[in-house]
Amino acid sequence: MTLERRWLITLAGLLGLGVALEVAVGYGINQVSAGAGADAWLSNGRSAHGVLVDHMFGELEAQADALAKSERPLTPDDIDGALLPSRRGHWLFVAGLGAHSGLAECDGAPVIPSADRTIEWCRSTPVLLVKVHAQPGLYLATPLGQPFADEVKRLTMHEFEIWGAHGLVATTFVETSGRRADRPAKLELPDGFSRATVSVAGGYRGYYPDRASSRLAGNSTNIGDTRFEVFAVVGPPPVRLGASDLRFVSYVPEDVMLFGAQAASAAMAVIGVVIIAALLLLSRRLTRQVSQPLKRLERAARAAAEGDGDFKADDSGTYEVTSLSTSVAALKARVEEQQRRAAQSEKMAAIGALAGGVAHEINNPLGVILGFAQGMERRVPPNDPLRLPVTSIVREALRCKALVQELLTFSRAGKKAHEDVDVRAALESSVLLLGVRAKTQGVDLVTDVPQHLPQLRGSRVQLQQVLVNLGTNALDVMKQGGTLTLRATVKAGDVVLEVADTGTGMSPEVRARIFEPFFTTKAVGEGTGLGLSIVYEIVQQHRGRIDVVSTSAQGTLMRVCLPFGAATLTPVSVPAVGTGATA
Repeated sequence: MTLERRWLITLAGLLGLGVALEVAVGYGINQVSAGAGADAWLSNGRSAHGVLVDHMFGELEAQADALAKSERPLTPDDIDGALLPSRRGHWLFVAGLGAHSGLAECDGAPVIPSADRTIEWCRSTPVLLVKVHAQPGLYLATPLGQPFADEVKRLTMHEFEIWGAHGLVATTFVETSGRRADRPAKLELPDGFSRATVSVAGGYRGYYPDRASSRLAGNSTNIGDTRFEVFAVVGPPPVRLGASDLRFVSYVPEDVMLFGAQAASAAMAVIGVVIIAALLLLSRRLTRQVSQPLKRLERAARAAAEGDGDFKADDSGTYEVTSLSTSVAALKARVEEQQRRAAQSEKMAAIGALAGGVAHEINNPLGVILGFAQGMERRVPPNDPLRLPVTSIVREALRCKALVQELLTFSRAGKKAHEDVDVRAALESSVLLLGVRAKTQGVDLVTDVPQHLPQLRGSRVQLQQVLVNLGTNALDVMKQGGTLTLRATVKAGDVVLEVADTGTGMSPEVRARIFEPFFTTKAVGEGTGLGLSIVYEIVQQHRGRIDVVSTSAQGTLMRVCLPFGAATLTPVSVPAVGTGATA
C-alpha cells in the first residue's frame, strides 16, 4: 500500500471513528443522563407509593387483628364502633354474587378476594382488602383513590395517576380553576420507561405547589400550558398485591431531563475539539515522518553518488521510506558487487587462458613420460622389484593429465564425463596420496570407512580431487603434528564424506570466505586460493553440499554430502565473492 493511500485511509478512518465516537458517546450520555435522572426522580415516587400501600395494609391488618378477637359475629355497627373515625364504613361482607359494604364503591359489587391481603376492583375503584380472621366473609377495605394520589404527590412532588381497566381512577393534574384535568379515556403508554405528551384541558396550575421555590420549580410549573413533554414510568404494583390491570403512573417534566442533553452537547463539543487537535498532531507527525527521512535519504544518496561517503540505509521513517532506503542501499551494494565480479571474471579469463597454454605445454612432456613408463611397464615382469615404481609412474602421470584437464574444466565449463564411482576406492587412493605428507609432518592419518558404500554417479577423479584438496588444506594447518581423520557414512540418501583436522580452526570472517576464488590466508607463494573453490564447484556439480564446522578448540570439520543414485553432473559456475561457508 502506498504512503499516500495509507495516509488518506488513516485520516478518513480517524474522522469516521471520531464522528462515530462522538455520536455514540453523545447518545450514550443522553441515555444514561436521562435514565439516571428519571430513575432518581421516579424511584422516590415508586418507593413512596409502595410505602403508602404497605402502610395502609398495615393499618388495616392491625384493626383486623383487633376485630378478630371478638368471640361473636360482628355487625356493621360493631365494626364502625371499633374502627377509627376516618375508617368508618371501610368494611364489607363478601357473600354470593355481591358484597354488603359500608363503601359506596363496593356495596353490591361482585368481589371475590384472591388472598387474605389483596387489591381487588369494586366496579372501577381499586380497593385494598384485608381479611378479618374468625369473622366469616368479613374484610376491611381502603380505596386507592384521589386521596392516595394526592398523598403520593405531596411526598414526591410528582404528578401521579392511577389507571385501571376502565380508565383513569385518580389524577393529581389540576387546572388553574381548581378542577381535576380531563385526561384520555385510555392510557396510551407502553410498560416501562417512555416519553409522552400530556394534554391538560385548561390552564395547568403547576407541577410544584410553590413555583418560586427554585428555578427548576419555576420552569416546571408551566402555568397556562395545555401540552407539555414528560417522562413517565408505567408499571403495575407488585404481583403479591394483585389487580394485574392496575397501573401507577409517575410523571417527570421534560425540563428535569434537559440536564442530560446539555451534558451530552458539552461532552460532544469537547470530544470534537480533542479529535481535531489529535488530527492536527497526527498530520504534523506524519509529515515529519515522511519529509525528514526523505531529506536524509536524498542527502545520503547524493553524497554516495559523488563519492563523498558510504550510503547508509535510514530505518527511522515509515515503511515506504525505510523500504526505499534499503532498496537504494541494496542497489549500491549490488553495483559494487557487479564491479567486483567483473574484475574477478577478467582475472578468471586470464587464468583460463594461461591454464590452457600451460596445459598444452605440460601435456607434451607428460605424454613422453607416460609413453616411456607404459613401455617399461609392459617389459617389467610382475614379480620384478621395479614393477611397483614403474606402475606408480604410469598411475601418477595419468592423474597429472586428468588434473590438468580438470584445471581446463574449471576455467572453461563444459560437458563432464560421468561414471559409476567406487567411493571406497577413491578414498583409499586419496589416503595413499596423503599418507606420504602426513608421515613427514608427524600427523596421524585415521580412516573410518565402511566395507560397503553405495556407488555415486559422477567423476572418480573429481571426487578424489575433493578429498585430496581438503586433506592437503588440513595438513597445511597441522605443521607441528596432529590427527587427520577421513570418514565415510551413509545418511538419508547421501554418502557423507568427512575430513577433520585438529588444527587451530577458523574465525567466522575467514569461514565465510573460504570458497571465494583466490582467497587464501597462506603466505605469498604457498597457495593460490583456488583449492576450496574447485572443491565447491565439484560438489555442486554432483548435486551435493559442503558444510564447515570450525572451532579453535577442536579444529575444522569439512563435511561433503553427495546423493547417490541415477544422477548426472550439473555444470555450476564458481561461487561469487561473498559466498558463505555452507553451499
